[in-house]
Amino acid sequence: MSLIKPSTYGFLTCLAMGTAACGGDPFNVIISADPAHLDQAADFSFGRVALTKSATQTFTVSNFGGSEITLGTVTAASLGISGALTLEGGTCATNLKLASSANCTLIVKFEPADESTLAQSLTVAFSHEDNKGQSVQKISGSGYVDCTLTTELAQKRQEGVSAADTRMVNERAQGKADGDALTYPQGLSDGFPIGFNTGFDEGYNSPNGYRLGYDTAYGPALVAGLQNVTACSSGSSNGEQVGYSDGRLAGEHDGYYAGYSDGHAEGIYSNYRYYSGYQAGQNSCPNNGGGYNNGGGYNNGGGYNNGGGYNNGGGYNNDGSGNNNGGGYNNNGGGYNNNGGGYNNDGSGNNNGGGYNNSDSSGLAVAIDLPAACFTQGFNTQYDPTTYSRAYEAAKAKNIPYQIGFREGHAIGRAEGFPQGQAHGYVDGTRDGADAGYAEGARQEYAHCYSDAYSYAHSDGYEYGYHVSLNGYAGGFDDGYDDAGEENYDEGYSDGRDSSCGYYGLTATNSSSLKSKANAHPTSRTGKSFGKNQNWWKKTKSGAFADHFVVNRSRLPQTETALNDSINSNVESVRKWTDENMEIRKELYAKAKAQLKLRKK
Repeated sequence: MSLIKPSTYGFLTCLAMGTAACGGDPFNVIISADPAHLDQAADFSFGRVALTKSATQTFTVSNFGGSEITLGTVTAASLGISGALTLEGGTCATNLKLASSANCTLIVKFEPADESTLAQSLTVAFSHEDNKGQSVQKISGSGYVDCTLTTELAQKRQEGVSAADTRMVNERAQGKADGDALTYPQGLSDGFPIGFNTGFDEGYNSPNGYRLGYDTAYGPALVAGLQNVTACSSGSSNGEQVGYSDGRLAGEHDGYYAGYSDGHAEGIYSNYRYYSGYQAGQNSCPNNGGGYNNGGGYNNGGGYNNGGGYNNGGGYNNDGSGNNNGGGYNNNGGGYNNNGGGYNNDGSGNNNGGGYNNSDSSGLAVAIDLPAACFTQGFNTQYDPTTYSRAYEAAKAKNIPYQIGFREGHAIGRAEGFPQGQAHGYVDGTRDGADAGYAEGARQEYAHCYSDAYSYAHSDGYEYGYHVSLNGYAGGFDDGYDDAGEENYDEGYSDGRDSSCGYYGLTATNSSSLKSKANAHPTSRTGKSFGKNQNWWKKTKSGAFADHFVVNRSRLPQTETALNDSINSNVESVRKWTDENMEIRKELYAKAKAQLKLRKK
């Protein structure tokens, strides 16, 4: 007795549909041959059952779910069994309702008609409200001929044994006679081809066979391969393409880095955009040109509830009906059983469609001739099909004339086979050695030409990437100069804001809002990462050069009088410094612009 493992339907099906689809409580239906051991999931087998005999098994269908289920049609056909399996009874019936933890039974009989193996599935369909499922149990078994059931069958089996003995006696005698009749010429003929094959294999694999041919051809073929113009041309072409591409990326990377450094330094050195930031900072003071509430109060134009209260237009139940708008829970007028029929609305009750034996199965007749089967069983049990050959070989081994002829024929064949095998081996070795040597030479030539082309192409690509490509020095210079300008703008904005607004003499009331508004100034910074949009960055994805060169200026004196004096002094000195060095800045920036022109050409 063993448990029939739970079906792939039932509980799992209900989970797939969702617990709500199963009435809030998933159903789980198990077909079991041993309800006491539900933890030992296994298919059920009737084992071997003798022909003319039968075996029965009671299967228990259990509802382990939390909801009532209704069984589908219960017949042999609807359960999926036929032939040697029949439904004999039980308490399960069509449309039977099984409450939670309830069960019913199915009695199944196995009556084999032949010696074939049975493999079927017992399938019980069920439903819960509008949801359907099924539980499946695999069943196996086989039939066999039992020749001990009757005296007649036992006698037929013994007749088969006797027939096998008689046949083996005759075959043993015939084998000995044929072996004794062998002659010297027959031995000579049988020995020659076996000896020839042995000699051929020895010559083929000898030092002067395949190996000599391979080694002889490999060297000259290697030299020829090293002169392969096509391999060199292909290597040069590929090396040039890859080298130039790699070199350009490397040049763009190094050029961008150097250009960015120079551009950034030049931007910081020239205070590019500092003055526009300074002016914007001066104009950002909250009270400069207008009060905080200039133009209207916080509630200008309407209060928080301007235009209507929270419940403007209607309350929560603004349609006048509340939760039961349009009707109650049973507004269809029929209630839970509004179809008027309930569970048994077909009017037939639990046994709708038929009883247990509605398939009218009456079992199967044995499909084979049992006496003949027992005769064959006895014969096959006794008979040895190697009887003749074993007697023949034994006699041949003792036949002296035959053995002398066999040995002489084997020696002659071996002597003739060796030189032929050696010749064939040399030819095959020459072919394979030439192919291997030429391929290796061509490979070496390709690699040599590839390396040479890669080297000079990499140098050319590097020069182009560094000096000409927009992703190289020129692009880096522009980005560095622009980033320096953004930093100068921020620095100037902060200085201008501090000089015009100040943080001293402010009341506790307006200080916080003033700083908040001042810090929210518009900015020209783009927030781009160093080199992020460059080809070399995308390829290497190193992110190793993402840091900007940020110059931290010292903060100005923090008293109102000293603040204004310092600003005036610094602004004047910066203007003077810029005027004196303007030509230097123009010269450096012109170099970067020249690179852009080269690229466009």
